Amino acid sequence: MKKIFTDIYESNLWGGTESLSGPGSSLMEVEPLMRKLPHLFELFEINSILDAPCGDFHWMSKIPLNIDKYFGVDIVSEIVENNNRKYKSDSYEFLERDVTQDALPSTDLILCRDLLVHLSFEDIKKWFQNVSKNDYTYLLTTHYPSVIDNLDINTGDWRPINFCRPPFSFDAPLVMMREYQSFKTLSLWRWSDIRRSQPFLF
Repeated sequence: MKKIFTDIYESNLWGGTESLSGPGSSLMEVEPLMRKLPHLFELFEINSILDAPCGDFHWMSKIPLNIDKYFGVDIVSEIVENNNRKYKSDSYEFLERDVTQDALPSTDLILCRDLLVHLSFEDIKKWFQNVSKNDYTYLLTTHYPSVIDNLDINTGDWRPINFCRPPFSFDAPLVMMREYQSFKTLSLWRWSDIRRSQPFLF
């Protein structure tokens, strides 16, 4: 997996002009999230975040998070090195991790934007199994509520996922925040609800 995403990053395969994390990390695409996330974190009393993957931290660096601790993790070594050089502080730390198998910090919330849509069902299951080793309260992830059939792919490719449809079949999210593309959302679930209702993943 490391080679797949390192090659994508180094070749700018996703064609980002603002961000090597791809066009989905452009400020126009995420403008609605930049307005809404601080309010969400305040409403749900989020004081620590694991951003997995963090990418190049292009847009998140511009949000006043007002939290105690932010961990950004990514599988691409150069991304982590650059982020630590630019942004590391007492409150912000970046770690090189494969989120499907490496140890991760425990936080109030795990933010997983635009990752699971690039993973096969098998690797998504590995992601959930690995993340479940820690204690999180909420999952905030990319969710396409209009998708009817979730398709399997090879890791590194892309397809939209509706987590309320099989093989996931989550309950309705607590919150759905629509992005610039209105069919795409960043949606919030309580982690304990996912674990209790979805043995397929664990």
